[in-house]
Amino acid sequence: DGTRQPERIAFDPSWLARLTTSAASELMVAEVEGDAMAPTLQPGDQLLVDRADSADRFRDGVYLLRVDGRLTAKRLTFHPISRRATVQSDNPA
Repeated sequence: DGTRQPERIAFDPSWLARLTTSAASELMVAEVEGDAMAPTLQPGDQLLVDRADSADRFRDGVYLLRVDGRLTAKRLTFHPISRRATVQSDNPA
């Protein structure tokens, strides 16, 4: 019928439990496209994304953002007082 089934990846439940308290249904795997986050992330790298992570837990790190309808990985840094976020790529080019 041409319907594409999503790929499934198996993770050890005890390993996931050490990473997050989120339900497995809140986790997704995304593949890196492009070199904007090189050398940290390379095209084809796979990211485990916790969609249940809440705004009150925001901290400096790499986030998957929706930009112009596409998901893209970017580094967010937060000012310690104002909590304003800076969004940037790791690749200086």
